[in-house]
Amino acid sequence: MGGASLLGRCVGRLHKIAVVSTMHNIYTERAPQARIIDHPTSVLADAIVSVSVAVQQSLPRTFGLGASSTVIHNCIDMERVIEQGRTTEEIPDWLSNIPEGPLVACVSRMSEKKGQHHLIRAFRSIQKQFPNAQLVLTGWSDHKQRLIQLTDNLGLTESVHFLGKVDNPYAVFDAANVVVFPSKFEGFSIGMLEAMSFGKPIVATGISPFREALGTEYEYATPECPAELANLIKTYLTDRNIAQHRGQIAKDRVKTQFSGTVGAQAHRELYADLLNQST
Repeated sequence: MGGASLLGRCVGRLHKIAVVSTMHNIYTERAPQARIIDHPTSVLADAIVSVSVAVQQSLPRTFGLGASSTVIHNCIDMERVIEQGRTTEEIPDWLSNIPEGPLVACVSRMSEKKGQHHLIRAFRSIQKQFPNAQLVLTGWSDHKQRLIQLTDNLGLTESVHFLGKVDNPYAVFDAANVVVFPSKFEGFSIGMLEAMSFGKPIVATGISPFREALGTEYEYATPECPAELANLIKTYLTDRNIAQHRGQIAKDRVKTQFSGTVGAQAHRELYADLLNQST
């Protein structure tokens, strides 16, 4: 992305074409080599779009100096996501192999920053209250083997399932009773918006981008705190009314604030403003 930004900004400035640069990740968490490329050329951009307030606030004060700065959240086609998640007429293969019971899901790339190891530790406490509960995790990376080893060490092999790459991750959201996002940091999670579309209660850490997505009516777990993750998951598995209420809040927020229509309109206004400035 750093190389693409360098090329796009230089070509845009050379041909006097307005350049919009979108920032997806917390700046301090980006690779040093990407920051070295990105920061000096950011002054060539006409507008800097951040996908969350958290990303915008993480940018250095001199980043994009002279460019306009705005926040346009990631958005999704909610109806398409729901349709794809519910198109499977038969039980997905991965689900048919999992024992029946409350289903907790985490759909994410596997890495230490995503916090799956904290979720697995939390699940040991959950199983004491819900012995038939099942945890499914999608994704893959070199980090996966460490998570499998942790699962073995905690004696959770029979109830924690590593699905790897699934053909239809939306179907995981549709099947789950609770969806968990235990990340230490994020830019702004599209996966969370997709999960919210299904009206499922979300358990998330209280990092700023998640609060932007879910709002003030949700309760959050402290990052890197398995006990708080466990308590929230147990609350939603215990009280169906609370779970349904939180799920409806999430679904309504996607529809009103993070739909494709909302995102398209925000970008349309930005581009129209830049075109007006160039005439």
